[in-house]
Amino acid sequence: MSSQKCPGQDPMFMKAHDIAEVECPECGHVVEFWPDELMRRCRRCGHRFVNPENSLKCLEWCRYASECMAALREGDDSWVGPLRDEIVERMKAAFGGDEGRAGHALAVLRVSEKLEMELGADPLVLEPAAILHDIGRAASFGGSDSDHGEAGRRGAAEVLGDLGLPAAVREQILTLIERHHDRSAMQAAGPNGQALFDADLIVNLREAGRPDGLEVLEREALTAAGRRIGRAALTLPGAGVSSRDTPDPAGSRGREERAVDSTARQLEGEAAPRESLADLMTRIERQHHVLLRREVPRLQALVRQALGAPRSRYGGVFRALGEELARFWFDFEQHLRKEEEVLFPFIRSLECFAREGGDAPEGNPQEVAELKHEHESALDRLQRIRRLSANYALPDDADPVLAELYGGLQAVEDDMNHHVELEDGILVPRALALARRLLGSGTPPAPGDGF
Repeated sequence: MSSQKCPGQDPMFMKAHDIAEVECPECGHVVEFWPDELMRRCRRCGHRFVNPENSLKCLEWCRYASECMAALREGDDSWVGPLRDEIVERMKAAFGGDEGRAGHALAVLRVSEKLEMELGADPLVLEPAAILHDIGRAASFGGSDSDHGEAGRRGAAEVLGDLGLPAAVREQILTLIERHHDRSAMQAAGPNGQALFDADLIVNLREAGRPDGLEVLEREALTAAGRRIGRAALTLPGAGVSSRDTPDPAGSRGREERAVDSTARQLEGEAAPRESLADLMTRIERQHHVLLRREVPRLQALVRQALGAPRSRYGGVFRALGEELARFWFDFEQHLRKEEEVLFPFIRSLECFAREGGDAPEGNPQEVAELKHEHESALDRLQRIRRLSANYALPDDADPVLAELYGGLQAVEDDMNHHVELEDGILVPRALALARRLLGSGTPPAPGDGF
């Protein structure tokens, strides 16, 4: 089972009646859910909601449940990824404008993921617990900085309520959150508890900038892996500066962006250079836009070549992939033109106005905020292509054209993920923050500020 996809989520076994059409609870627009999709965003109003036809409760009765869980632990991200993304969105919403708390949670998640692999922890338990470990500090759940264990359990239960987790998995997550400051309890909880405790300890020490941080780490960390990863994190440049309190001379950088840049990225051993928005957009255009304009038409030509060949063994696969690729490119090519001709020039003019003054730039910041929705729609389309190809798994008798197509589609998806990360994670938040500062309160909030 670990080498195959669950039949309930494998496109090979899907029929037309398996695809659910569900009305958006906000606007009534019909949204299409494939069986393996946990969440979708309504194209009309932008509301994200859970697929009511889907859940992981099958793990409570299916005779293959233990093998499915083993596959998840071995890196099958088909369920953990969508769950993690949705829980992150709900965590940010619960913290409201407290981007420092959200940034801290994301940093703990990143360190937990490193420890997860080394300790053999369960991602379905550890990752939700890492994201929500401090949810009890949110004012909406009535907790406090000093005592937020019970409030965290209540808050996490509410956040996880409709996500379809098996009862046993849900209880493990809630227990870890409730007792995440109890060193003895987390030691006894095994790899999940040990990874969460050490990840939270590492991030807290880095943010606090304590001069005795290494001594505390050696004394308190539960695992050798935690001590090793923690030593690397605490000796990186800037480790003595709190990510929450670093001054922002320009006044345009949100606390969450500082937290993610200075804590999570540096914990991964990456530098976080602060390039201008103009330079960032030029890099996006020259690297990512150019690659897409070169590769997508090449892949479409490859599909046409394959469909023109006599008696192709994979005619149905090529036809389905070609249709989805055409839909993706029809929408996203327009998106690229909109960026290059409207949005990027507006952002460049904002940066120029901040630097040199003059007439206020003309443009609509709301269109910048909407980039994230357009990116999600494009990534949804690429995920459908991935499902049609069974995760780009080549059959034993695959011909060279199919192998070239799958390799190219994988490369496009990888580049798109990096492209979207640059825009949603850096460009859009910084541009909206700059617009708010220069143009006033009519500017929509950046992602993570309630957007």
